[in-house]
Amino acid sequence: MLDQVLVVACERPERTALTSMLSELGVSSVIDAEGPEHALTAIARGVDAAFLFASMPDGIALRVARDALRACPAPPVIVVSQGPHPDLFALARAGAAAHLNWPLNPEEVWQCLEATSLSTDLLEADVRSLVGRVGIKDAQGWVRKTMLEHALDASHGSRRAAARLLGVTRPAIQRMLRENGDPTFQKSSTSPPPLRRSVLRPIPTVVSTVAEVTKRRRRSI
Repeated sequence: MLDQVLVVACERPERTALTSMLSELGVSSVIDAEGPEHALTAIARGVDAAFLFASMPDGIALRVARDALRACPAPPVIVVSQGPHPDLFALARAGAAAHLNWPLNPEEVWQCLEATSLSTDLLEADVRSLVGRVGIKDAQGWVRKTMLEHALDASHGSRRAAARLLGVTRPAIQRMLRENGDPTFQKSSTSPPPLRRSVLRPIPTVVSTVAEVTKRRRRSI
């Protein structure tokens, strides 16, 4: 189970209901944040998960989600809304891990937290298993390449969207593609690809043929 969970909502009844539910489910510390400033302070100190209510005005949920997902390590973001909300798609593209409908019930909140905790534990176990078997540079390269591939798949090939998912800039995505020898990057690059010898071979033949035709015409004249 997670130790510190952040709850961000503007309405006190919603925050009170969810914080009480999380405490009853065994969460050690529930941080009740009324606004984005309190939430960002808690994220900077480190939290294990963040519940964001999409109903917060002025795109607060999206702002907090993006800041949370840029943190290191980034906590999983769980979005709560009462039915459909116009920001849900943007929150999903920003990297939100799950969506729950309000009102909540303890069973679905428990399952969501359990899945989040399990995925975090499995990642840590995978990293620990590499110690002594793989060099850190090789492991970092493999992680970067795998995350890049999944981000591009999730964003349907959009480098801008993939950059948002990974918390980096679009030029950084292009640099990683170039480092991995991605052919699509070569096609879109501003510098033309080097010409192959098979392309260069016919050129002297064409030039010599034109020269011979010119000489023949002069002779006939």
